[in-house]
Amino acid sequence: RKLVQGTKFNEEMHPLCDVYLYAASRAHSVPTVVLPILNKKGIVVSDRSFITSLVNNGLMAGLGIKQVLGINGPIISLKIPDVVIYIDVKVKTALKRLSDKDGDKWESMGEAFYKKARGGYLAVSKLPILKKKWITINGNQTEEKVFAEILSKLKL
Repeated sequence: RKLVQGTKFNEEMHPLCDVYLYAASRAHSVPTVVLPILNKKGIVVSDRSFITSLVNNGLMAGLGIKQVLGINGPIISLKIPDVVIYIDVKVKTALKRLSDKDGDKWESMGEAFYKKARGGYLAVSKLPILKKKWITINGNQTEEKVFAEILSKLKL
C-alpha cells in the first residue's frame, strides 16, 4: 500500500497497475491482519477497502466495476465488510477536514475529482454485494452528531 500510495513516481501509474497493487496489499492484510482479529471475535475498522478501488479505478479511471471486482474477487471472497459506513459530506467541508494536508496521491486531487467520486460512491452503494450493508451518514454535522448518528444506525 505504501508503494502504490505514497511513492512519488516520475510517470503516472496506469490504473490497472494501481488496482493490482492495492489488491496485492489487501491480499496480504486480509488473511494476516483482518481475519485473525475477526477469528478472535475482534472488530476491525478500516477507512478503505476494495470499495475505494471500485470508485477510484473502476469508475473514475474507467476500468469498470466488473474488472476491478474481478481483480479483487479472491480477496473479497475471504471477507467482505459486514457494514459499510459512508460519511457523506460536502466536498469543500471534507477537504478542509483533511488531517494530512500534504495528502497522498488521492487526497491531493482537486475538488472536481471528489465531486465525481462522491457520485461514484453513491452508485457503488447500490451494488448487490453492498446494498444491504451500506449505511450513509450525514457528515455535514458536528463530529459529535456524526458519531451519535453512526451509533444510532449501528444500534449501539
